[in-house]
Amino acid sequence: MTKLITRKTYQKDGKWVERPGHTMILVCSCGNKYIKTRENQVLCVRCIGKVVIVK
Repeated sequence: MTKLITRKTYQKDGKWVERPGHTMILVCSCGNKYIKTRENQVLCVRCIGKVVIVK
């Protein structure tokens, strides 16, 4: 039995991009799991919010 991989596409910055087959779930230093949604993101959204509030 072969597994059929569908190629879903979406637009990003006006260009069609093929969606990857899987999403990487990263772990923040605080222990929360997150999906990277910003370029160069290394913290979860909760920790990003704490950094912004403190500064």
